[in-house]
Amino acid sequence: MINRMTPEKWREVRELYVAGRTAKWLAQRFPVAEATIHRRSSRERWREATLAAEQLSTENGG
Repeated sequence: MINRMTPEKWREVRELYVAGRTAKWLAQRFPVAEATIHRRSSRERWREATLAAEQLSTENGG
């Protein structure tokens, strides 16, 4: 049986990754390979979304 990650778990992984946790650290704590985290973060552009949010925050005085 394949152990699939739920959307809630992926949200948690993304939040931790964006906050600075490494894919290696996350792979040790969630049932997913480090390479899978890298592929998904690249495909969904997690870092780009984070940079855009930070830039908006800075522009709005945050």
